[in-house]
Amino acid sequence: MYKEDRLPQNHKEGILFLLIVSIISVNTIAPLIMGMERGFSKKIIWIH
Repeated sequence: MYKEDRLPQNHKEGILFLLIVSIISVNTIAPLIMGMERGFSKKIIWIH
């Protein structure tokens, strides 16, 4: 049977893969959702 080489092969690689995917998704999807909710703007809001 064919075994895919690009997927995580053991527990350690699986954890690393999930960690990388979660970091990427938090840093890309969350700002997009917030931008859509609030409207995209270049104005910087400083909170003191």
